[in-house]
Amino acid sequence: MPDSPTTLVLGWLADQISDLILIISVMLLLAALTAAAGWVQPGISVVGYSLTLGAVGHGVRTLEAVVFPRCFGLEHLGAIRGVVHAVTVGASAFGPLVLAFGREHSGSYRPVLLVLTVLPLAVALAGSFVRAPRLEKP
Repeated sequence: MPDSPTTLVLGWLADQISDLILIISVMLLLAALTAAAGWVQPGISVVGYSLTLGAVGHGVRTLEAVVFPRCFGLEHLGAIRGVVHAVTVGASAFGPLVLAFGREHSGSYRPVLLVLTVLPLAVALAGSFVRAPRLEKP
């Protein structure tokens, strides 16, 4: 059973449309959520924000599971996923420091959150220029 409806939907969509379109879409949504985080208020907006952010997180993991084998093949998949996991852990440790530093210097999380939108936007932009690789059949 999938972890969330997002996993099921994106897994199905990955078989229907381009991986790059899905990656770009998920990154644009992540950028929007990152920017919006500074304006979320207690109440229903937190619930909507949290559900959407959880869906995006599941979307990223689902696309990773689908796209990596398609783009890189299976031979070095474990090594590739290991590097991605290490970067994810590092970013998870670095992110709170960046947010704390930004809040300390500006008095609010909003400016640093807006700056951090550059990361998913850069991935979306890069995705718009990347061509899907063609793997050679063994």
